[in-house]
Amino acid sequence: DTPNIKVYITTITANTEIRKQVQRTVMILEGLRIPFKAIDITKPGMEEERAFMKEKAINARTKGPILPPQFFIDDNYVGNYLDFEESVEEDKLEQFLKLTPVLEDEEENSGSVPVLNHSKVGNEGKVEEEGEEDEE
Repeated sequence: DTPNIKVYITTITANTEIRKQVQRTVMILEGLRIPFKAIDITKPGMEEERAFMKEKAINARTKGPILPPQFFIDDNYVGNYLDFEESVEEDKLEQFLKLTPVLEDEEENSGSVPVLNHSKVGNEGKVEEEGEEDEE
């Protein structure tokens, strides 16, 4: 079972730092083919989602208003951009996003989403499998 990753984002902001954080978040998750749902709290009709994010995204590391991007698994808060960025830098993104190792035959997993089978995420955004060598 893949966790239901939700990232609360904004596509309309005058804050360039927030815009860069949202872009980097989406780029990393899409680059690693990690399935997630982007919830744009600035779109019309998203008031409930915006209120939910502000109510649930309580983080002792953050002072001031709660701003996107914010990360949830199902409806459980896991962290903000600082937490996400640290997990990327420390090669702990799988733990941050609750991506538990999946043990499946590669033949069964021929879809577009890769199985992260005890893998390490490299600095270049590549997924390197432990214990596997190039077989030609």
